[in-house]
Amino acid sequence: MVLPFLDALEAAARRLESRHQASAPPLRPSFFLDASEFMKSFIEGCHHRKEEGLLFRALEEAGVPQLGGLMGEVLAEHDECRRLSQQVIAWAERLATGDLGSRAALAWNTLAYVRLIRPHMAKEETALFPFADKTLTVARQEDLAQRCDRLEAEYEETELYRRCRNLVRSLHSEARSA
Repeated sequence: MVLPFLDALEAAARRLESRHQASAPPLRPSFFLDASEFMKSFIEGCHHRKEEGLLFRALEEAGVPQLGGLMGEVLAEHDECRRLSQQVIAWAERLATGDLGSRAALAWNTLAYVRLIRPHMAKEETALFPFADKTLTVARQEDLAQRCDRLEAEYEETELYRRCRNLVRSLHSEARSA
């Protein structure tokens, strides 16, 4: 769900920064505000919550320091993600009130967010998760996997998750419309 969201967000930001909008239908002023709901609800509320609340605690309990190293890098990226998300919201609110001068800043912050998240996800897959597999005992890995699965299952049962899933579909369709 995250990759289609990032594709939609990038396409929308590119359309926003383009001066040739006459050939494409304009985006709704609230497009980026809707996108920020997914950032807060799913990326921060579910994904980062699993890592910070479950995985990083398990690694700390196994003796891995939170500051510095790989875990410190990932946490710093989470903080930067939150900062950029807040910037996207602030600039999107300005655009939604008719401030066309906010378009460039909104596009820039949105693209910075996308440029951060894509390699961040790759780092998790290729470095963080393999590191956790080497560091944590098999029993701790199994417990962690069960806790993550429960958290995801609980989240997927919520109306918020259904709204986020539908929102990604809608945003993807809207951002790609020509």
